[in-house]
Amino acid sequence: MVRLVFIAALLLISCGKDSKDGKGTKDTIAEKEENKVLPLIQEEKPMLKDIKIGELQYEEIIYTSTFNNIPSNIKCVVENSGSKPHRIAFQYWLNGGFSKVVSVTKDIEPMSRMEFELGRELSLAKEAFAIKSETKTTLEIRVYGLDGDKVPLFERSYGIRLLPPQFFNWREPEYIAAFITYQMDSIPALQREVAQKIGGIDAYQRRDTSRVEEQVKAVYEIITERKWHYLGGFATNAGQKVRYPVEIMREKSANCIEGALLFSAIIESLGIGTAIVLVNRPYGGHAYLAWKSDERLDHFDKIIETTLAFSDNPASYEQATMRGNDEFYGDKNAGYIGKIIDVKKMWNAGIVLNEVP
Repeated sequence: MVRLVFIAALLLISCGKDSKDGKGTKDTIAEKEENKVLPLIQEEKPMLKDIKIGELQYEEIIYTSTFNNIPSNIKCVVENSGSKPHRIAFQYWLNGGFSKVVSVTKDIEPMSRMEFELGRELSLAKEAFAIKSETKTTLEIRVYGLDGDKVPLFERSYGIRLLPPQFFNWREPEYIAAFITYQMDSIPALQREVAQKIGGIDAYQRRDTSRVEEQVKAVYEIITERKWHYLGGFATNAGQKVRYPVEIMREKSANCIEGALLFSAIIESLGIGTAIVLVNRPYGGHAYLAWKSDERLDHFDKIIETTLAFSDNPASYEQATMRGNDEFYGDKNAGYIGKIIDVKKMWNAGIVLNEVP
């Protein structure tokens, strides 16, 4: 059987001024004749002639940025054409010390064809999360029969591309919530500035929407006072480079998605709910921020265009909210809204915040 390499569709999000067509790229299914599965038959183990291993599926690209949330997709199909059950063992790892060796034992029922998902067992080592650029390695897989002695059945190496933590795969954009690292030390420092500017932080406690907006406005004005600059998005055929809020603050610049992430991290740290709005316009992708003026609402009623904060002559808060509202309703009416990602909902669903390098 032919080995299939499955890579799901990517949605490359970059700000409108950085992309002309706004289209994502797709990693296609590649067929590799050299990986045809030929089970190794041992003369002293005739029953193993019944076992055939085929259709190994795996992801050629592993995104370290979301690996803890989306484990690698590795599947193996095993057929037992005999009348007796067999026990086999899978052993696999990423070469170069990028993962530990995983060993999984499975029982194969008689006259059955079984598909096993193996990717969730794979755990990346710290060396994988430390890479700074695309790194090539191999997925090594070995399969053994355990009917008595340990007998080798299958052995292959498959090419893997590891992408560093800054690269994000837009196949499942909800996982951008893993980048909103609100707990970093630089965020509490900004909290203190907000508290000093408006006399305290109380999120939704007063049940006063104007007080909630006062806190968001303070965040916007504190960022604009720094006069950081706008930086175009950086996308490749594998994904988009996305920096964490702490990196944005350190490097004093942001693109559209990074600006939305930074504001989300700060505002979420105040206890105010936010959402990342992703749009896919004909001339390019874009992102801006939504937030709730009242936590009891079932929708996000406030929009802000965060890119207007990054300039030597930044727009006012009122201008940024007006632009955000105009954009949102224009994008909605045109059908350009791709996702509205409720950040807290994603965290509550189990998305784990990444460790910032």
